[in-house]
Amino acid sequence: MKNKAWVESKLRKLDFIKWDRYYTYGTNLGFFGWIERKQDEYKDFAVIVLNQNQKRLAGYHCSSPEYSCKIGEHFGIGHSKCHRVEDKFSIENMIELQGETE
Repeated sequence: MKNKAWVESKLRKLDFIKWDRYYTYGTNLGFFGWIERKQDEYKDFAVIVLNQNQKRLAGYHCSSPEYSCKIGEHFGIGHSKCHRVEDKFSIENMIELQGETE
């Protein structure tokens, strides 16, 4: 693995995420992790993709607006707001919050 110390330093700095799994494609490493939610027993997810050759963030996703902003700040990039699937689509395999709001 190239630049292993750099990769580990980036994962360590995001200490609010408990890293679970990773995958590789080309020179990219994608990491999946979980963030404990304070208000309930659920967890938010986070995915970051690091290009180990270029030592840069190739992309990220996070289901928590608060922590998505923190990830973006850590890497010096902006945050894109995510939206609830149930607000725009009608499919059987979706999570519905039943009256909860963000």
